[in-house]
Amino acid sequence: MRDTAAVLDAVSGGAPGDLGGPAPLPPGGPAAMAGRDPGRRRVGVLAHAPDHAPQVADEVREAVLDTARILERLGHEVEEAYPARMLEPRCLEAFFDAPSVTAVPSVETSTRELGEEPGPDDLDPVTWLRVRRGREITGLELAGALVRQNGLRAAMAQWWQEFDPPLSPVFATPPGPVGWPWREPDGRQKSVNAHLHRRSTPPASP
Repeated sequence: MRDTAAVLDAVSGGAPGDLGGPAPLPPGGPAAMAGRDPGRRRVGVLAHAPDHAPQVADEVREAVLDTARILERLGHEVEEAYPARMLEPRCLEAFFDAPSVTAVPSVETSTRELGEEPGPDDLDPVTWLRVRRGREITGLELAGALVRQNGLRAAMAQWWQEFDPPLSPVFATPPGPVGWPWREPDGRQKSVNAHLHRRSTPPASP
């Protein structure tokens, strides 16, 4: 926790010319707060995946619920709560589509510098999918993805007015063995599938 707080101290703040920035840090910053008593907190728990995505493995779900029970025993207010908008089918898709557009200029810059365009064997699977999607996406689709991103940000900010930290899995499955997915047949594709919600419906207007 102290290490994470120190990193937050190091990277927090804005730079000259920024259009906006985060709220000012409390006196002393996160590092100074790491050793303080946090007081009683209201914690929202999300231990399941949305219906349109692969579900959370039982052992991962139990780890989240065990943590929730520990927090409750420590005196915090713990309940199942989360921004409903976070589970909308188009949410993850929007957060994949919008940054994908920015991956294309990087590849085109490398192509100009090296004189040869990188192919699927030169990029990791997720990066290659981002480049491919970045070239496919239309201006209207990008605009819709940005609108959905902004909507989720607003919903998260509103939720945070009533709750403190959300408690949820970082990944839906337990970690694989060392060397996975590179040593397993079709492991690279399975790794991509684990991180992406595949487009199964035609683009809809925001």
